[in-house]
Amino acid sequence: DLSRADIIILTHADKVDRDTLNNLKLSLGNNINHNCIFSGKHVPVGIFSALLMKKAKLTDEIFIACAGIGSFDSFVQSLAQVGVFVEKSVEYQDHHNYTLSDLKHLFVLMETIGCDGIVTTHKDCVKINALLAGSRFEFIRNYFYVLRIGFE
Repeated sequence: DLSRADIIILTHADKVDRDTLNNLKLSLGNNINHNCIFSGKHVPVGIFSALLMKKAKLTDEIFIACAGIGSFDSFVQSLAQVGVFVEKSVEYQDHHNYTLSDLKHLFVLMETIGCDGIVTTHKDCVKINALLAGSRFEFIRNYFYVLRIGFE
């Protein structure tokens, strides 16, 4: 029941025109305080080392983009917005459960192509770090980067 909400935040508002956004707000009903409806957008901040969470320098670096998310194309577009050059994309199904075999494949692919690293989403990075921690392939974590997303 939306009438119990103190505020409502409409995300991805930049993906629709102003009329559509206004119609969406009106469709929420009359029991809603329309002054408490806000809209926002997701904004790529940059890529960071998955291990150190330090911002990466992108000068002349090339990457493999990999993720198991519902909107992979949006992820790749966000990478382009922050200046990441993607040589190859590896798309997994949403909520992909990574295996060590997946990660070894990505690492070999990275070396074969001559990329500087592998960039993924924060959600995927959490799974990847957990899988690699304590394994004999833990060194692969050094080659993973995370696309950070902010919200405005």
